[in-house]
Amino acid sequence: MNWKGHFLFAFILFLLIGYFILNIEIINLLLFAILAGFSSVLPDMDHELSKFRKISDKLFPIITFVYLFWNSWDLLSSIILTLLFSGVYFLIFTFLKPKHRGITHSLFALITFSIIIYIFAKTFFYPFFIGYLSHLLADRTFKLL
Repeated sequence: MNWKGHFLFAFILFLLIGYFILNIEIINLLLFAILAGFSSVLPDMDHELSKFRKISDKLFPIITFVYLFWNSWDLLSSIILTLLFSGVYFLIFTFLKPKHRGITHSLFALITFSIIIYIFAKTFFYPFFIGYLSHLLADRTFKLL
């Protein structure tokens, strides 16, 4: 399935779950459904040609810096940590590149990323979890690791 199919499947799935099970208000429901759509393309970050990968390669350092600076107000520490995290990101995706439909298409990745989202942004946990899970459902890939 391509990224548009994953996005649409996650969007509709979240609309249904959000409205009928989670009882989310309509305005938040639409915003969270869009977020679920975006998180549905995350498992394909292991593919060099994926839309998410192309975007994340450019935005990862910027988002990391903004997040760190916003939460610490220390410019030097934010720059150093951004370089460190960006270096780890690029090392993983350059030299330790996971194979396509490898670990990013596993329940381990779903749980790990969901825990990280829960710790740092609880509000976005359900859209993220449902979006990421929808990708695994659509690809029918249910590996533990």
